[in-house]
Amino acid sequence: MAVKCHKCLRTIGRTDNYISCKDCSHNYHVSCAGVSDTAFDNMQDAGLLTSFCCTSCKSKPGVISGVCIKSGNTVSLDRQGWYLSTDEFRELVAGIVKSELQPFVDKIDILQTEIRNLCLENSQLRNEVVKLTKDSHSRPVTENNLTPIDVTTKTSYAEAIAKNSQQTVIIIKPKDKTQTVNKTKSDIMTSVDPVESSVNIGKVKNLKDGCVLLGCDDVKRFTQLAKNKLSSAYDIREIKTLRPRIRIAGLSDDVDKDSVYKLFD
Repeated sequence: MAVKCHKCLRTIGRTDNYISCKDCSHNYHVSCAGVSDTAFDNMQDAGLLTSFCCTSCKSKPGVISGVCIKSGNTVSLDRQGWYLSTDEFRELVAGIVKSELQPFVDKIDILQTEIRNLCLENSQLRNEVVKLTKDSHSRPVTENNLTPIDVTTKTSYAEAIAKNSQQTVIIIKPKDKTQTVNKTKSDIMTSVDPVESSVNIGKVKNLKDGCVLLGCDDVKRFTQLAKNKLSSAYDIREIKTLRPRIRIAGLSDDVDKDSVYKLFD
């Protein structure tokens, strides 16, 4: 049996919003009760609509009823549009929103406080890094935190020569006298890769007859690796001491030691 609106007498469709009077049980379109569909949906979603009494029943002696809302007040459905614009309804909605959002607001305040503290700590750390950097540039270098070393002290030529003369180096000499230095270097890098062998080569010097002089942080290890892979084509040996040479202009390489001494007698 079709349900009809008691006011307009039209059939109430399945998708139409309607409401029944709690006293006479007559059905009404919400628009016939004086409320728009949007306002009705909003109140229904908010849980503010609990009961309805039509105008005819409200006019009967002794009948006091209408739409009950959470505020405790009573308002008829035909005045709900007006009620939505009142300060009382706004305060009610504001209270609900505040109670729901207040925990999030409190968390935001806590996060903002933590962010400010982190920014302050970051600024303090930055200042400490800048200060330490300046101190490291102005502070003298120390060895084992015991003996200060004056970084401004100049090393004499003789001291530099003496220091270098005590360093151990490796000479790799090809057995083929006609071989070039580039070929020797290529064979060394191919056979003894410094990266794979974890040996740090500090200096490389070209010598005659394809020879190469090497200095590294682990002479023993490099020598052993080189001998294992290059001994068939190269003579490999360590030199414990390199005596510095002084070249005198105007003298040829074939002048012997005694002739040089006579120049200074």
